[in-house]
Amino acid sequence: MGKRIGICAWLSVMIFLAIPASQTWAFTDVQDVIALQDLYWNLNFPPLKGWRMESGDPCEESWMGVSCFGSSVIYLRLRGLNLTGNLGHHLSNLHNLKQMDLSFNNIWGPIPDGLPPNATHINLACNNLTHSIPDSLSNMKHLRHLNLSHNSLSGYIGNLFTGMGNLREMDLSYNNFAGDLPSSFGSLKNLTGLYLQNNNFTGSVTYLSELPLIDLIGGNKFHAGNSPPWDFPLETVPIEQNIRSPPRTQSSAIESNPVIERYDSKKKKMGPGGIAFTVGGGTLLVSCVAIYISVRLHHYRTRKLQNLGCNNIPMQSLPISTARGNLFSDFALGNYICIRLKVDV
Repeated sequence: MGKRIGICAWLSVMIFLAIPASQTWAFTDVQDVIALQDLYWNLNFPPLKGWRMESGDPCEESWMGVSCFGSSVIYLRLRGLNLTGNLGHHLSNLHNLKQMDLSFNNIWGPIPDGLPPNATHINLACNNLTHSIPDSLSNMKHLRHLNLSHNSLSGYIGNLFTGMGNLREMDLSYNNFAGDLPSSFGSLKNLTGLYLQNNNFTGSVTYLSELPLIDLIGGNKFHAGNSPPWDFPLETVPIEQNIRSPPRTQSSAIESNPVIERYDSKKKKMGPGGIAFTVGGGTLLVSCVAIYISVRLHHYRTRKLQNLGCNNIPMQSLPISTARGNLFSDFALGNYICIRLKVDV
């Protein structure tokens, strides 16, 4: 019986320990955890509150700069924290991320081939990023605001923008881009803000002529050629009249428009697995406690009867079920049986 009680107690402890462990592991999407931990490692383990490499839960533990909706990371803002290192290789795992702002840091290296595929706002301005814009940018069909200004990006820009019709503002200023503008610029039918100053672009601006541009900052070696007339000719808009983003400062296409409010992590609710664990564990624990109390009462009454000289009374004379009665009545009954036995002898 004692062995059975020990097993019950052990199972109860294991179940209650498993409840928080299972919930912690399952709350934040596993792919999101992998992406953020890879970023943390490639940024050289900066002192960000809550961030860690093992057994972390970004949404439940409210990691610094991370906002979630349910179990999905939707917002990552680590702006102006003097972060060093590179962007890693798993940002594409953040399938539900909408906004990413890593601007005003010291992040170096190329822009990774895989960025969050469903992001609407990407701000990597004012870092030390190198190379050019990866071809994988063309897969970001939901992107509305892109800011890559004030980096060390260089080279030619390929035809990356076909199919990116949702793009509204793009800031490529203060880099070292060269060559002609790609023809895919002409497919950006919703582009209202384009910042290209302080680069080495050359060639024609024909592809921009039919775009609904409100803000256009050139400052390169473009030539008009036989381009059709348009409402915002180059070099005629004074810098002081540039609405929302003065080109001589660290311009930001994202900051020039309000972004959606940050979502706070939803409060954790116990899922079906947690409820089942809790109910099952509670039932098992109550059953074990009841068995334990019953056995202890039985042993207690047996020892009392033995002390009164009733060693010859069989165990059946005091069944376990008598525990439901009054303990003093049981002892009185035992004394009565002892007296009758002694008289008969």
